[in-house]
Amino acid sequence: MNPIRVLAGATAMELGAFAALSAGAGLGGLRNGWLDVVNSFAPIILGTGILAGGLAYWSLEGATRSWVICLALISIAYGLALTGPEVVKLLVPGSSGRTQYRVLSANVWSANPSPDLAVKKIIEQDADAVFMQEAEGTIYGNLEQLKSHYPFSSNCAGSGVKIFVKTPIVAQGCGLASQADKTLPLAWVRTLALDGRPITLVTTHFGWPFPPLLQQAQRVQLSARVHQLSTDDMILGGDFNTTPWSFAMKQQDKLLKPLTR
Repeated sequence: MNPIRVLAGATAMELGAFAALSAGAGLGGLRNGWLDVVNSFAPIILGTGILAGGLAYWSLEGATRSWVICLALISIAYGLALTGPEVVKLLVPGSSGRTQYRVLSANVWSANPSPDLAVKKIIEQDADAVFMQEAEGTIYGNLEQLKSHYPFSSNCAGSGVKIFVKTPIVAQGCGLASQADKTLPLAWVRTLALDGRPITLVTTHFGWPFPPLLQQAQRVQLSARVHQLSTDDMILGGDFNTTPWSFAMKQQDKLLKPLTR
């Protein structure tokens, strides 16, 4: 047998098994936050399944080829089930029919080695509002440069999150109303959109998805704070340290209703 086909067949079997096992582990993320981290790599699971199936079809024969293709199809179906709906959301964005309000959300990294460039790029986007995470790192001394474009900003010292807007702020707040639990960095402001309608802006920064208990608590805290405010005119954004196709994000979607992502 052609040695290249032998190598391709062995690779197909290894990749097929890996992809199917990864899909099984990711499915376990429904119940286990640790396993849900696997779903962050859903596009890789999908791509690995496609590659395994293609190699198996070309290099293997008989029952072995059938089994490897079956494993590949499992991972392909799982990857598409997770990522497909998110791709559709990007391709077919919704519209309220109202004047657009453009928001830029940026984690500027606390150890950013080029804060001047970061601020310059933010200004170039000319968004109506800027949600910033890790704002109290190296970029802190450069934030004054934003004032010519965004003269108004939230004031939640120590939270690491800030909101910059072009229009006056009529109300603002930080974290939970009770301030009993400060594990959730959060800032919110109420201002006016450019067409004069009131709008509530909220930003936050979740911790890493592992260990999962921190994010689980932060999702509940975020939901509680969001529902203390008016959701009719709210835009929520930030760094949630997860991917759109994780079960954690799907759980968060349910907690934040009637907001839609």
